[in-house]
Amino acid sequence: MMEQPTSPRPRVLFLSDHLGYADGVIHGATRYFLNVLPRIDPQKIDLTVCFLRDRHPAVQQLQQQGIEPIFLNRAKWDPRSLSDLTRLIRERDIELLHLAGMKGCLIGRIAARLTHRRAIIHLHDTRSPGLVIGTLQRRVARWTDLALAVSAEVGRLATHDFAIPPQRVQVLHNGIVLSDFTSRSSEHRQQVRQEIKLTPQMQAIGVIGRLAPEKNHAALIGVMPAIL
Repeated sequence: MMEQPTSPRPRVLFLSDHLGYADGVIHGATRYFLNVLPRIDPQKIDLTVCFLRDRHPAVQQLQQQGIEPIFLNRAKWDPRSLSDLTRLIRERDIELLHLAGMKGCLIGRIAARLTHRRAIIHLHDTRSPGLVIGTLQRRVARWTDLALAVSAEVGRLATHDFAIPPQRVQVLHNGIVLSDFTSRSSEHRQQVRQEIKLTPQMQAIGVIGRLAPEKNHAALIGVMPAIL
């Protein structure tokens, strides 16, 4: 029986605004990039990772896992990002753009249109883009082949604020690497409890997130009396 030829790996460009905030500060998206990008199988996907802004210290964690991102080193709304991006797409013969971040989703779809490539946007936030940016996002909505939303609420934002047709919106929940939490030793847990001055008898509930309405810390605070 003749062996079937192996299909070539699709050439994918993952693009986002930045890897993290200034001064080395990381955020939820940074954690997402560090968790997901190294787990993309290089035997199946020819991946190029690019960030529009400056180099960030978290890049070392990606490099340790075999990923060498490209940083365009452009300011937040520098229009030269578009020409940089279209040049990169042509040089690497990219077939599909996977876009994240407000500017990444906007400029990435324009670049995809100019170079006749397909584009996926990946939405992680429930915040409205605002009047000006929202208008621009809606203008390029027709150049969106697929919108991935991390929750049903974000999916509604994609339809309402980004004007993506509902049939092109798909919910894809974020995965969590459980071993990052379950692998900690009891000694490590005890050390942390001592640092925050918890006695052995005290029970603790933790929540991590910026103080913003969409994080809904109010719901947790509201049930505290019942928990107590």
